[in-house]
Amino acid sequence: MVIHVDGNRVLIMWDNVKEVISNIAPTLGLALGGPLGGAAGQALSILLTGNKDATAKEISQALSNASPETFAELKKLDLDFKTKMAELGFSEKELAKMDRDSARNREIEMAKSGRRDYILPSLATIVTIGVFMMTYMLFNHQIPDGSKSVFEIMYGNILGIWGVIIAYYFGSSAGSDKQLSKRGDL
Repeated sequence: MVIHVDGNRVLIMWDNVKEVISNIAPTLGLALGGPLGGAAGQALSILLTGNKDATAKEISQALSNASPETFAELKKLDLDFKTKMAELGFSEKELAKMDRDSARNREIEMAKSGRRDYILPSLATIVTIGVFMMTYMLFNHQIPDGSKSVFEIMYGNILGIWGVIIAYYFGSSAGSDKQLSKRGDL
């Protein structure tokens, strides 16, 4: 996630708005990726800009200039949205499933249309190679003390990204979590 702290302001790249929202308001962030994204986006837009049809740039700028009070209002909006979704019969698990399904449906539509997307597989390959190279470096080379903490942060981030890629292509570990919770291990 790209968040640069500048005094009391948080500067956010638009590509990471969903991720930022997911950290502050998880239900809204989850909804942004699926079929309920329009409703979630409109609610965010009204809260952050006062305009239901705000542009991506306006929303990003509003998040960048958000005060602690605005973040508190965002958390309240998330709870209200979660309550409304529950009243309509949607659970967080269903929202997560719809988010995953929209990603999988994208792949299906690409295959049906005969078009080939090389960007996602290329990025997945590059990240996978990076994970194995960094793992090799970690276990077979002495990392200089001055670079060790930076290396560890980069390694942790690339492992996290790699986990998301694996979940995208092979499914999440939701089934494993369910089995562990039944046993009481989770």
